[in-house]
Amino acid sequence: KATFSEVIWWPIRLWLLFLSLNLAIIIAVGVALTNLQMLIFSALLLLGTLLLAYKTRLVITCQDNLLRVGKAKLEKEFMGKIRVLSESELKIARNTRNNFLAIRFWIKTGLNIEINDKRDPNSNWVISTRRGSELKEKLSS
Repeated sequence: KATFSEVIWWPIRLWLLFLSLNLAIIIAVGVALTNLQMLIFSALLLLGTLLLAYKTRLVITCQDNLLRVGKAKLEKEFMGKIRVLSESELKIARNTRNNFLAIRFWIKTGLNIEINDKRDPNSNWVISTRRGSELKEKLSS
């Protein structure tokens, strides 16, 4: 069982943006299609948008001695100092070189984890999370 789990999905404004873009494409292309073709095309566009939203969600889990962020994994033994980041600190961290970034622009807070592994080219992990204090507590225990 995961001791911590968070899934970050698209916010409503991003859904509205993609659905508006889909509608613009349907209007532009739909004039050349029959009703059935337009219906199929619209369904495929919607399916593509749903698939994109599913593939770009950020899944964060902490289980035993392992942190998973998307497909990336980090064991506790390689974690150094862990800090909860405010909005301004997150902006600075995402513009710093040699950081592994798992961020979503609509999340204003995050977590910075220093890496204590000479083989890793990244010096820090910067993660977007709404529950930074809780995740820090789970990783520190």
